[in-house]
Amino acid sequence: MYEEEQWIQQEPRGGYVRHNVLYRAIYNETGECCEDEPIGENEAIMMYAMRHC
Repeated sequence: MYEEEQWIQQEPRGGYVRHNVLYRAIYNETGECCEDEPIGENEAIMMYAMRHC
């Protein structure tokens, strides 16, 4: 399982929301990856402040 399509968005009301999509790799009988299947999507309100470096 791995995540892709990650981003953090600042909301108009203040605070941030984190997004990502979870995938799993599907392998054939010879061990080759033949498909990436989306299995879930997350959207969560972040409970801490972002620091800018």
